[in-house]
This record gives sequence, C-alpha cells and structure tokens, in this order.
Amino acid sequence: MMDRLTEIFLIHLLRYVMDTGKVTPGALAGLAHPQLANVIMALHQEPEISWSLETMAELAHMSRSKFAEQFRQIVGQSPGDYLIEWRMAVAQNLLKKDKPVGWVANEVGYENA
Repeated sequence: MMDRLTEIFLIHLLRYVMDTGKVTPGALAGLAHPQLANVIMALHQEPEISWSLETMAELAHMSRSKFAEQFRQIVGQSPGDYLIEWRMAVAQNLLKKDKPVGWVANEVGYENA
C-alpha cells in the first residue's frame, strides 16, 4: 500500500512541476504525462520487446501520428530514439557488471551482439 501511495505522490508531484513549467522536455516530462507515462514505464520494464510505433501508440490510447507528435513535443525526441538511448543505457549498465555481450544484447532487444 505504501508503494502505491508513493507512486501516486510522485505522479502528482511530477504533474505539478510540469504545470508550473519547472521541468524542461525529457523523460521526466514524459513520466508526468498521464498517457506517455504508461509507454515510458513499459519501455523501461521491457526493453527487449520489439516495440513498434503502433504498439506504443495503442498503449498510450492515441493514434500513431498523435502519439509520435506528443512524444516528440513532451520528451524532446522521437519514441524510437528514446528507446534506442534507453537500450544503450541498460546495456552499458549490464556490461559494467561484466555480463557477456551476447546476453546483454538479448536483454535489451537486439538479436545478436
């Protein structure tokens, strides 16, 4: 229950910060958006999935064009570029932990090293 309350508090805090203009575009701004937050959290939880623009748009309950436009405007980059950067960050973290390159590639959604 405390986890859920913390999550709700953070969402409200993020929305407040966004509404007052204290946050510039980026992942934090995307997490403050009620529809984009679902997509960003899903990308973070499962980077290995072969995400398509259509799949992400469905998750956000938007059309593909509206989703792509909103994502770029709020996050500051296209959904595809954001996913690539996230995958690279996850891969770097895993490689620093001495995980095998082939395994890391698989974990972040690439077919081979």
